[in-house]
Amino acid sequence: MKYLYLLSALLLFACTTPYSKTQLSEQELIEYSRREYIYSAINEPETVFDLYIKGSRDGRFSEYIKETNNLVKLRLVRCNGLNQHHLEEVLKSNHLSYLGIIDCDIVELPLNPSNKPVIKSIGLEDLSQLDLPNALRTCSEIQNLETLRLYEIPYSKIPSEITQFKNLNSILLGVNDSLDLKQHFNMFNKMPKLKSLVINELNTNKFPNNLSKLDLEELSFLYCPNLDYTNILDQAASFSNLEKLRISYTDLTRLPASIRRHPQLKELIFTENTKLDLALLNEDLTHLSNLEILDLSASMNYMEGERDQPRMLPDNIRHLKKLKTLKIDNFRYLDMDQVNSIIKDLPNLEELSMEGITDFKNKYIFIQLPESFFDDGFENLKKLNLNETGDRVLKETKSLPKSITHLGMSAYRKEFPKIALTLPLLESLNLREAHLSSIPAEISQLQSLVHLDLGENKLEDLPDEIAELKNLRFLHLDRNPLVDDEDKIERIKKLLPDTYISFYE
Repeated sequence: MKYLYLLSALLLFACTTPYSKTQLSEQELIEYSRREYIYSAINEPETVFDLYIKGSRDGRFSEYIKETNNLVKLRLVRCNGLNQHHLEEVLKSNHLSYLGIIDCDIVELPLNPSNKPVIKSIGLEDLSQLDLPNALRTCSEIQNLETLRLYEIPYSKIPSEITQFKNLNSILLGVNDSLDLKQHFNMFNKMPKLKSLVINELNTNKFPNNLSKLDLEELSFLYCPNLDYTNILDQAASFSNLEKLRISYTDLTRLPASIRRHPQLKELIFTENTKLDLALLNEDLTHLSNLEILDLSASMNYMEGERDQPRMLPDNIRHLKKLKTLKIDNFRYLDMDQVNSIIKDLPNLEELSMEGITDFKNKYIFIQLPESFFDDGFENLKKLNLNETGDRVLKETKSLPKSITHLGMSAYRKEFPKIALTLPLLESLNLREAHLSSIPAEISQLQSLVHLDLGENKLEDLPDEIAELKNLRFLHLDRNPLVDDEDKIERIKKLLPDTYISFYE
């Protein structure tokens, strides 16, 4: 057994059972298997698909990862002394699509393009010694590369080598106030396949006027509080097909006035803007009738008004008839009757996320959905996120839409939500940190279940009937009393021989 003497390592496991990788997307594998940091050996390297290594210094790096042939993601943090030899074997994998190198003392990238890696995304961050022109030349030789991230790299002007990329369509840059954005945009204008630009953590209020030279489909700004977004969106009006806009972590009280010049927008992510005036947002939404995804999570002015009045969602959300995803996580003091009235007017809604919201009627503490909340409509609802909403959230609810495939009800639950047993299509159930002391035998009814998270509960054991879940591929049981009993661990493994079970972090 080879042990990783690392500061920390995050291992996310892919099941090597009949439910193969081809049946689950990379996103689903990550979603279903994500865990906290653990200190462990790679006992079954063929089952690792996402590996996070921090602080490797013992010179045996290549030995640790050479058998992880199914890796999808590899992230290396403060792994000093990296060279091509270390990554030679893992880069031959037919699955590896993301490589992140962060805070490592490298001058050259430890990549050999002649091995023809299938990497689609590379993230380079906090690499103070990196020879950036040489690194870009190396990356440009990776034929499948689509996304490049450059964060906290000490440079001002982007080297001309950036124009050598043949298939790059997405660039993320920032955490660097010395960036010459005008020069960047001039270079990007020579990259006809570039369709997505993310700018992160810029404190400057200066923004060049040549953004309009680009023709982007996605534009995102995170932690850029001082920019003139009206000017930016005026420039973006020249884009022939801007479909996705993200503006997060600003002091904006409303959407920029020039948002009305973008009626074609399909996705608006306007999160963590804590001075947002919901009344003004209501007016802004009248110009965005083509939205399919709207995420307003944590975007509200928490100091606005008194707590003796409920907060009202923008009523014009109900007129977004093409909306498929609505996220209002961490909204406070909501009128749930008004929320219900709005979402019942959204015939195409497939995903509803209300994580951590609170209900005005229930003394501002969590929520209790009205009895008839799901009585009408919701024929297309597949994902329902009620994580961190308290143990009363579905107390009066008689039924949930039968179409639901993903249900999140983590934290503050106290007992198994038997209403979940009525969902024949349920694939993913999150009951982490729900204070559960037992699981009912009736869980065997969930024959479509692929992912079950029961971590951080009070479980002493599981019922024999869990063996009847023939499609279950991911089960999380970490931080439960049963993990201290080796006999119970072996019993559960025998009940579910084709399931990857995480007993420890």
